[in-house]
Amino acid sequence: MRRDRTLINLPFVMGGFVISPSHLRENLPCQDACAYKVSQNKVIVAVADGHGSASKSSEGATFVVKL
Repeated sequence: MRRDRTLINLPFVMGGFVISPSHLRENLPCQDACAYKVSQNKVIVAVADGHGSASKSSEGATFVVKL
């Protein structure tokens, strides 16, 4: 089997988040956000913690990572 060497140099990005049990109990959305952009084989990553006690924290975190 032949390997394609061009795939080795490509960036690999993966992100995720978990809604905490307290958010589930209180019916609150996840208040964290992440985003990335690949440009010229480089990766720019943005991560925001919505700070759960703040009003509209999920919207703020999502807004910030999309700038």
